[in-house]
Amino acid sequence: MTFIALTITAGGAAVVVGGVAVGVFTLLVVNCFNHLVRCNTLVNEAFSGIDVQLKRRHELIPNLVECVKGYATFERSLLEVVVAARSATDTVADVADLNSKENRLTAGLGAATTTAVAAAATSPSLSSGTSGSGFSGGSGW
Repeated sequence: MTFIALTITAGGAAVVVGGVAVGVFTLLVVNCFNHLVRCNTLVNEAFSGIDVQLKRRHELIPNLVECVKGYATFERSLLEVVVAARSATDTVADVADLNSKENRLTAGLGAATTTAVAAAATSPSLSSGTSGSGFSGGSGW
């Protein structure tokens, strides 16, 4: 067997070390560039996700307005019933009259509450289960 001996002179060793250093530096630069591109892509995807969520919320605003209008109408009618029932008890002559007016007030409020529950159950615009459910549909609010 013959061994071929390679001898590297001092100048040749410097070239080899320099070449290795340039190669390592090039690999580091490429790695850093790839990392920056990856980070830029992640940022762009994040902003895209934010845009999508904002668009979804923007599309839900008319539904929310309609839902609130329905509740406002219902609350206004309920308040009118309560005010009418309370005004009926403003003038009291004696204890018996007070008891009868309180019983009518309680019955009136009970009827208003029953009406409110029935209206919320039958009216799709007042049922938060249908119109309000889209507002919290996992959008990260």
